[in-house]
Amino acid sequence: MEPSKPTLTSLQSTDTLHSTLNLVESSNGQENFKSDTQNNDQVPEDVPAPIDTTRIEEKPSIAKEEIDVVPDGGLRAWLVIFGITCCTFTTFGLTSSWGFFQAYYQHSLLQNSSPSTIAWIGSIQYALAFLPCMIVGRLFDLGYFHSIFVSASIILVSATMLVAQCTVYWQLLLCQGFLSGIACGVIVGPTTAILAQWFKEKRALALGFTAAGSALGGTLFPITARALLPRIGYVINDQGDP
Repeated sequence: MEPSKPTLTSLQSTDTLHSTLNLVESSNGQENFKSDTQNNDQVPEDVPAPIDTTRIEEKPSIAKEEIDVVPDGGLRAWLVIFGITCCTFTTFGLTSSWGFFQAYYQHSLLQNSSPSTIAWIGSIQYALAFLPCMIVGRLFDLGYFHSIFVSASIILVSATMLVAQCTVYWQLLLCQGFLSGIACGVIVGPTTAILAQWFKEKRALALGFTAAGSALGGTLFPITARALLPRIGYVINDQGDP
């Protein structure tokens, strides 16, 4: 005979059994939760204390509006443009006058040299008026404007005065080609960058004034030299050009 299976007398007994099991499970879960909470509340001794960020003083920061302020006008800004115009007048105006100097050298100082050989002086001078900008621009960003500008101005004046004493080709190539060209390039680089610090909306107008300085110098230098050469000679005329 097969063993008899236990049978539940009623549905009420089944409900009572399930309720008892649920109570046991819930009580066990609460005890586990309490034990985990107590363990979490115990801070290990090797854990550093939290940093109080409220006591950290914030460093004063310059607002973006203060950095980007551009005068875009005013007396001082236009005086800066006048100074830049004088620089382009002296540098690019001088290099643009090379055609007159080549014609004079061919008929007086360098009669034995070919025109292509003489043209190297003006070519080197004009090329060096742009080449130093790669180095000078970085020095300008580092804050060395005044030192390089004053040094280049002294070199330009000295080289121009030495040109008046030159009598052979290599002397003219050194003084007027290399020294004068490098000095012009060192002056032009930072002065052009300064313009953007003073003008924003009127930058095109300001740039037009500075560009006019080179055109004005390229026009006045040959006219002045042509008028003064027959009267005072080459030495005094060349020293007084810049």
